[in-house]
Amino acid sequence: MRHRHSIIVFALLAGPGLFAQVTWRRAHGAFGPDQGTRVLVLPGDTTLAVAGTTGSFGPGTGDAYVVMMHTDGDVLASYVFGSPAVEQVGGMGIAADGGLLLAGSTDRNAATGYDGWLMRTDADGVLQWEITVGGTDWDFLESLEPTADGGWLAAGRTQSFGAGGMDGWLVRFDANGDTVWTAVLGTPQEDRLTDARETSDGGLVACGMRTTPDGDADAWVVKLAADRSVEWQSFVGGDSTDLARDVIVTADGGYSIVGTTRSYSPFVEHLHAKLDANGAEQWRWNWGQVNDQEAYEHLQLADGTYLAAGYTRTSGGGGSDMFLLSSDQGGYFTYGRTFGGVDDDEAFGLDTLPDGYLVAGRTRSYGAGNTDVFVVRTGLDGLTDQQTVEETFDALPVPVSPDPAPVLAVFPMPAEGPFTVQASDVFVELTVHDAAGRLIWAAPVRGRSATLREALPIGAHVLTARLADGRVLHRSIIVQRP
Repeated sequence: MRHRHSIIVFALLAGPGLFAQVTWRRAHGAFGPDQGTRVLVLPGDTTLAVAGTTGSFGPGTGDAYVVMMHTDGDVLASYVFGSPAVEQVGGMGIAADGGLLLAGSTDRNAATGYDGWLMRTDADGVLQWEITVGGTDWDFLESLEPTADGGWLAAGRTQSFGAGGMDGWLVRFDANGDTVWTAVLGTPQEDRLTDARETSDGGLVACGMRTTPDGDADAWVVKLAADRSVEWQSFVGGDSTDLARDVIVTADGGYSIVGTTRSYSPFVEHLHAKLDANGAEQWRWNWGQVNDQEAYEHLQLADGTYLAAGYTRTSGGGGSDMFLLSSDQGGYFTYGRTFGGVDDDEAFGLDTLPDGYLVAGRTRSYGAGNTDVFVVRTGLDGLTDQQTVEETFDALPVPVSPDPAPVLAVFPMPAEGPFTVQASDVFVELTVHDAAGRLIWAAPVRGRSATLREALPIGAHVLTARLADGRVLHRSIIVQRP
């Protein structure tokens, strides 16, 4: 069953172009958990799209959410795509006609759990098609990148195929969403791929995490030839857990990765490493030292400078703050900018404009409630003219079904946490049991939405919500360290 809702959200003070600000900070959403995962500037440099997930609208407890904005900050339109199940967005691309492609996962098929999910809209935000890919177990797509022939390359993780546990998963789609090929890379341990990009020789480079038999995990970079044979693999990290979330091809023909590391400090740190064309490590940096800091996406500018987006707890307004880090060609720190308030704010997506940068994520400091989509447009110095955040409320309709069955959703999944727990009815207690049925966490929590911040053991667990009317709902969750 397919659903789409849209509404034009007009600026309160002026239309596009009037009193436009070169730089700005915006929070947009409604009462539930809303966040932006990716941001892209559309051709013409006047419109941007932010894609993510919403718990405020749509037929399910988690749906794909797209906010279209003018580059002056005005919200032009917003759309929700999904089903009564859960949809999560990991990647976004722009089609040749201005339409959008979203890649992620959905659990609408109860028999197989989560499947990879790909959907396409036209330039007006109308759903054109959607497909699911996967097997009999859980499968996730986490990124989407264009290929030279007009197709798409997605990276993720699969439990349906491979050597066992979670394995890295690559799916190549043509322009119509048909699967051209799939590839699985991994070991009997837990492995994952988070990003992949086509290379100039017709092959590809992918990054993620490879787990060793003793339980440690390294950031993993793998280069495949055009026939999908492995040319080389490189591992970056220390004696704990390291993850590469994003990989780019650098101007010198090498590769750069960013992500997170636990190997060099008591805190989670921002990892940045550079490899040459043959996968040999040239340099490595870990940023944070005095508190938590992580990176989710990065790019290289024409002058060789790197920009990375994520969050930091080392400075800023309080809690975690959206963070933009600039470093030179050798990875040396040049500046860091924070955006946020007294609560937690994070960046997941990054793109550029001719006169500055766009950073998108989520905020708990501003907006209507829970989390809102948070978008910042900076100048070329990474700064905004003002620190004021303009908040807009999204009035998208929320569909109501007669006497619907209660629904319990947990996202993101799999993840380290914290997890957002959302139910269609009021719950009064949440509990978590491990696979053997042992109680590992319980709390009297009342509401339709909650954030589970407890540090849970790695593995598969069952979350149980007891509703106010006595009914009990269950949901599987997978805890996986980055």
